[in-house]
Amino acid sequence: MAYRSVFDVGALKEDFDNAGISFQFIPLIWKHVHQNPNSNLDEVHSLPSAAYPILRSKFKVMTTSLSSAADSKDKLTTKLLIRLQVFLFFLRMQELVIISFVLPQI
Repeated sequence: MAYRSVFDVGALKEDFDNAGISFQFIPLIWKHVHQNPNSNLDEVHSLPSAAYPILRSKFKVMTTSLSSAADSKDKLTTKLLIRLQVFLFFLRMQELVIISFVLPQI
C-alpha cells in the first residue's frame, strides 16, 4: 500500500475518525512537522496512543523521493529522476535536469 502525505487532510481525518481520534490533533502534527522537518512522526508529542500506529503505517511527511541521479562527464549537469506520488495509488516519475554555470564577472 502506498503511503499518503500527512498533509492529506481528508485521508488523515478519515483514519482518525475510524479510530475515534479527535481531529484537534491534526494541527499539532502539522506544527511538529513544520518545526521539525527531518523528524519522525513517532516524535510528535501528546497524541493519543492509537494515532501512532496509524501515522507509522499509512502516512509520511514526504511522499516524493529521489529515484536516481546521474552527473554528466563534465560535471556541469545533473539529471534527476524524481518519484512523485500524485494520488493514493498513482505514481509518476519526473525527469529533471540541473545545469551548473558560473556567471561572468562584470
